[in-house]
Amino acid sequence: MHSIRLLLADAHVLAGREAESLPLLPPNRRREAAAFCSDDARLLCCAAGLLLRRVLGVTRDEDLAIGPLGKPALTRGGAAFSLSHAGHYAALAVSGQTVGVDVEPIRPPAAFPRKVFTGAELDWLSSHPGPEEFCLLWTRLESALKAEGCGLAGARRAFSLLEPGAPWHWESVRYDGHWITCAARSPAELRFTVLSAADLLR
Repeated sequence: MHSIRLLLADAHVLAGREAESLPLLPPNRRREAAAFCSDDARLLCCAAGLLLRRVLGVTRDEDLAIGPLGKPALTRGGAAFSLSHAGHYAALAVSGQTVGVDVEPIRPPAAFPRKVFTGAELDWLSSHPGPEEFCLLWTRLESALKAEGCGLAGARRAFSLLEPGAPWHWESVRYDGHWITCAARSPAELRFTVLSAADLLR
């Protein structure tokens, strides 16, 4: 069976440590992080960049190639990966097979694009109106689309979020008020690790 390494970083552990964090990031991500007015958004961007550096050795802009719809890949080749950040956390999934990851805080859903769900999925959401259920379904959708390398705008999917395994297999973890879901083509064992500030800044 394939495995997926799921690594999580709490952006809050970097509070007050931006002076240490920013110089470790590649120039493009450093500029992106510095441009955020919100402290939370800036720290999330730093946490995501530090995950890429610590786990995949991404220290230069040239280490990543970005696809036409924003899907990143290592220019030197190697493991497939996917990156997501929302709420308090940045999440990085790494695998030997195509993988997508999405992390979302569990909260009542705001307005969302209903057209991205099928009729059966909308019916299911109507009968399961809680934030837990919505967030879990949403992370399934986002993780699969990220694995495919397209966004919501380009989604023309022929698979159901309610029937895992055709063609996506999902593994989900509920952690600290967030759902984190990984999508892969084959069943995979999820190996879940939370990195500390010391791990990220090493």
